[in-house]
Amino acid sequence: MIQTCRHWFLAARRRFLDLKLSRKLLLGYLLIILIPSLTMEFWIYHLNYTALMQQHIQNEKGVLQSSVKNLNNRMNQIQEAARFAASNTTLTSYLKGDYSGSSEELYYYIRDIKPLISYLSVSDGAILGMRFHGTSQYQLNWNGQLDSQGTFTLPDDMTREIQTLIRGVWYKAPDQADVLTYYQDIYTQNYAAKLATLEITVDLSQLLHNFDPLESMLWISFPGDSRILERKEQVWEYSKNSPAEQLDRGSLTETIDIPFLNASITLGIRSSSMAHYEGATLLFFLMLIFCLLSLIYYGITTSITRRILRLQTHISDSRPDHLTPLCCDGTKDEIGKLEESYNQMIQRINDLLYQIYHTELEKRDAQFYALQAQIEPHFLYNILENIHMSAEQHQDFQTADMVTSLGKFMRYNLNNDTGMASLADELNHARNYLNIHKIRMGEKLNAEISVYTEIEDVKCPRFILQPLLENAIKHGMDASSQIKITVSVTSCAERAPASDIAVQVTDNGLGIQEETLRALRESLTDPTFVSTSHVGLRNINNRLTACYGPGYGLHISSGCHQGTIVTLYLKRTECDANENTCSGR
Repeated sequence: MIQTCRHWFLAARRRFLDLKLSRKLLLGYLLIILIPSLTMEFWIYHLNYTALMQQHIQNEKGVLQSSVKNLNNRMNQIQEAARFAASNTTLTSYLKGDYSGSSEELYYYIRDIKPLISYLSVSDGAILGMRFHGTSQYQLNWNGQLDSQGTFTLPDDMTREIQTLIRGVWYKAPDQADVLTYYQDIYTQNYAAKLATLEITVDLSQLLHNFDPLESMLWISFPGDSRILERKEQVWEYSKNSPAEQLDRGSLTETIDIPFLNASITLGIRSSSMAHYEGATLLFFLMLIFCLLSLIYYGITTSITRRILRLQTHISDSRPDHLTPLCCDGTKDEIGKLEESYNQMIQRINDLLYQIYHTELEKRDAQFYALQAQIEPHFLYNILENIHMSAEQHQDFQTADMVTSLGKFMRYNLNNDTGMASLADELNHARNYLNIHKIRMGEKLNAEISVYTEIEDVKCPRFILQPLLENAIKHGMDASSQIKITVSVTSCAERAPASDIAVQVTDNGLGIQEETLRALRESLTDPTFVSTSHVGLRNINNRLTACYGPGYGLHISSGCHQGTIVTLYLKRTECDANENTCSGR
């Protein structure tokens, strides 16, 4: 028996492992989520149906009692507002006629009475309006809120209530479903004489909003009104049928009196509505559990499939010449280990590519220096010196100056020192370069080099000025006017530290268009920017940044037909020419 069960278990396990991933997830959903959820829903529904039905009835009764209390509290607040008005000395003095003259009446009305009425009118959202029916003649009517003597009479069916107006009385006129009125007499302080009757009109529908939480049927009956108010979809209107005619067999009713209105409210709970309420509640509760379990299962499954898909997509999108590691979430499961191993492999490949790239660069530099070493500098210097002396003997001083500048220019270029140079040597090299072009171009070129700070201890990479001057002359030759190039060296007091040096190369050429300038600046600031143009400028910027660090380098300012300003930011440094490194003081 045990061997048979073990055989069946192994066969079932093997068939499960052979299933596709989607079928495994579907089978897991059926066994883990759907079947247990349906079983639990049926069990919960069977155990709680009767208890929830009784609870619904008790809840409706409790809400009804609470709503009646809230209605009584709101009506009591309105009565307190009326008593507050009746006890106001300024108001009673005005109604009694203590103020002489219309100007004095207007003064006290604006200062005290009007704010009082406005405050009381908004003290409850159900109050529609307030009106004072006085016993004297008044010059002001308070915007229609004050009536003089003889303009007000109580309703006919309220004559019996006249003696109770000293404490106020609520009144609902027959056939008016949405209006309720409160009357309160205002007397002198010793109740010797009646001054006015305060009438507060109230929106009955607004007051009855206290019963909105109730889901069952509601009716209200008022004394003296033959018809009954019924709530239909949160709207109160006169009912055509009595509650007994509308309730079915087995329904429950609950009646509570409302003392302030001398009315009664009846709650009707149908048996069919109770079953509907029970079914909807249980369905919502069980569906909530079902959705929660489904979300848990979905989260577990997608946490696996999403990470596998992300790894597969990243590998598919990777280019052979640009391998990037995958952003891992730091998990330690099998997929996390796989992602970590993949990143280690990519890092190793990138290291090998980096080594191969630098090996090729070093090989190319070695070839360049080998070719450079084949040139005998002294032989060239001797030839140039002979040409210089011959030119002076023939009174050709222009040629002699050109040969002298060329010799100094080539001596700087053919120097085997590939490390750092002093800024003074770099400026002399730039001066020789400009002198050669000055002899060739004559008055067409106007060049000036100015130094406004100490530069004896300033070191910089070699050949950072010649490409800038070459660009200035090349692009300035398109202009019809004279080419003017200015090289100025200043201290940067606005930068920190103040010992930084700024070398500014300015020309009056055609300038750079805005789109081209934007692309040029992006190529200088973004190391991943790919472009085959502006190689010299990017080379200068990268060398300065590598030497001095972030914040130093090359900055370009230009405009179309406005010339170009190129600024190099340097640092006073102590340099090791053998190691080609810099360190700030």
